[in-house]
Amino acid sequence: MARPAPAPDRSNSPTSRNGCDVLDVIYSIDYRERAVITADDRGMLRVEIDSWDTSDWEYLEIAYWTPTEFSLTDSLENARKLARETLGIASG
Repeated sequence: MARPAPAPDRSNSPTSRNGCDVLDVIYSIDYRERAVITADDRGMLRVEIDSWDTSDWEYLEIAYWTPTEFSLTDSLENARKLARETLGIASG
């Protein structure tokens, strides 16, 4: 019998992505999605949504974060709000 797929890996939050600094990482309540907020050298903020992908687990026993969507915004406050909305987290 195959081992169950692992829980989402939260031990290794990214510090940079595509040459941009990571400002924040926000996880969904079940930790199966995360928003990675980055800033480029011009100050443009990007909110990238990753999903925990276990589709290859049965055959290769690998699981990983895979990007699913992204948005651009102009402030860290707006980026965090957008991240929480996309992940279905009530602001508070």
